[in-house]
Formats: sequence, structure tokens, C-alpha cells
Amino acid sequence: MGETINIRWKCFSLEQAHSSKGGDFKLWDHSDVANRSLKPLQAAKCAQLQGNDLFDTFHMLLFEALHLRKKDINSEEVLESIAGESHLDVPKFMEDLKSDASSRWVFEDHIEAVKEYDVFGVPTLVFNGEYASFIKLGSLPDSLEKQVQLFEEIKDLITDQPHILEIKRP
Repeated sequence: MGETINIRWKCFSLEQAHSSKGGDFKLWDHSDVANRSLKPLQAAKCAQLQGNDLFDTFHMLLFEALHLRKKDINSEEVLESIAGESHLDVPKFMEDLKSDASSRWVFEDHIEAVKEYDVFGVPTLVFNGEYASFIKLGSLPDSLEKQVQLFEEIKDLITDQPHILEIKRP
């Protein structure tokens, strides 16, 4: 069996990174600007407060809601429903989601990603505090075993071959 990998999810806003509003613009300071990512990122941070296992469940259900069920994960009602499905303390989750602190948590993660690792896209994987690498994937293999194998191969390529700077398929 392979080594245990401790995953620490961080927020990164593609809308902030690719904003045309100028370098001083900060999405999290402008609740009046329409966006698709801030509320779900805030929700993820709020779920993390309730523990890693509950967060993992919430995170997977959030992705399912977006990609498979085509739900509007910017909707507080949808996020509240996912929190319930995830067995989070829903009143606490909603209180945290509506707090000013939740956007600050997203901001802090985003700034750390840019300053520490030059993140520009998602997903970016960082192993042992170095080897930050953006990976664009298509659909995942069908079995969990093959998904784990793919992840291990990506990790080995990134950490064992630091001289490879980019692999791109047209």
C-alpha cells in the first residue's frame, strides 16, 4: 500500500485571477459584482470548520451538484441543502456562510496561493510545500483503484521529475 497523503484544500477564485477590472480589484470586497464562485468557495470554507470528514462529504456533493445535477451552487438554498445532505450542523453552517469572515477566509487562501505558489488555475497540486503544478484533466477513470493510481502517477511525475516544466496536449 502507498503512503498516506494528507490533502489540504485551499480556495482559489478563477474569476479573481482572470478579472479584467484591474490589479486593485478584489472580488470579495464587491458583493455588488455578479460572480459564480465566491459563495461556493465561502461554503467550502464554512464546511471545513466542521471537520475534515464532513468537509470531504460536502465538497464531493458540491462538485456533484455542479457537474452532474447541474444545480446553481451559487444559491444559498442549494448550499443549505448540500450542507444537510453532508450532515453538517446546518444552522451553524448558514451562520458562518453569512458572516463577513467567510469571504475573508477565501481571500486569505487565494492570496496565499498566488504569493506562495504562483497559482493561476485549478486544480493546482502542491506536494510537500513545493512542486506546485497545474493539472488539466479530462474525465477520470471509472474505478477508484484506477483514480488512485492516476493520482500516484501524477504525484510521482511532479515530485520525481522537477525538471519537467510543462506537458500539454493540443
